[in-house]
Amino acid sequence: MKTKACVLSVLVALALAFAQRVDARSDVYGYVTIWDVAPDQAQSFEARLLQSGNEMVKDNGFINERLLRNIDPLTYHYATYTKSSDRATMEAHMRRRIDDLRPYLRRDPETHVARITFSYFGHSGGKDQPSGHEFGAVKTGQIAHLGLFIPYPEFRAEYERTLHRVKVLSRDRHPRGYIGEDVLVESELIDPAAQAPYTPRALKPAKMSINYGEYDTLEDAENSYIRRGGDRPTDPAYLALERIFYSALQVPTRFYLFRVIGNVNGGTRQAAVAATTRSGK
Repeated sequence: MKTKACVLSVLVALALAFAQRVDARSDVYGYVTIWDVAPDQAQSFEARLLQSGNEMVKDNGFINERLLRNIDPLTYHYATYTKSSDRATMEAHMRRRIDDLRPYLRRDPETHVARITFSYFGHSGGKDQPSGHEFGAVKTGQIAHLGLFIPYPEFRAEYERTLHRVKVLSRDRHPRGYIGEDVLVESELIDPAAQAPYTPRALKPAKMSINYGEYDTLEDAENSYIRRGGDRPTDPAYLALERIFYSALQVPTRFYLFRVIGNVNGGTRQAAVAATTRSGK
């Protein structure tokens, strides 16, 4: 009996240890919001956006938020990229935030809730269980790209394998100014009309793939893309990857360039605000 009790105690201890490891590997979620602001409300919106970002640090599970402004000063176009390990709390806060900011907008914002599946950063760094602080956690003023992709469901596996290979190829060239990238997949399968309310919609419901990345400057980002594309005429493997990637998509790629104007961290409970102007200088 003592032996059985001892064995049982060991099994229980192992189970608890495994449960703790699983819990420690909890998912990190991203809430991507694209805001179209009325021109006469831009200044007020931006001030309130920065303030509301700093308010989120009290939320359970909050990790980080990037506050983004389009590099084109004529668009009055903003985005937020909010990361949390507590999806329910994050979504509830964002619903209240959208209600609060709606008076400044031309139309309701486009929103996406997604799980971060991989982070790429620095010199050959990468994680398939990201913490949300892998890169650029305290920087402002850098250039951020936001790519929104909707693959065909039947070609999802090919799309994701190709995407990973392209990201690794880009990162491992150590491009100047490269900070890092997150790849996310929408958490739920939703109706295409709600998924893309203002742009071409997918014919078949599919989870959106979201890419978020940062470079120090716009010139660094441009040079990286140009040099990556420079291998197309001579590298058959890269040409094949490119064809597979774009052939797997249902609708044209949406790709935005923003400047990071605020960076809020749950650990420090402080917001870093970039001293930028509407001209982007």
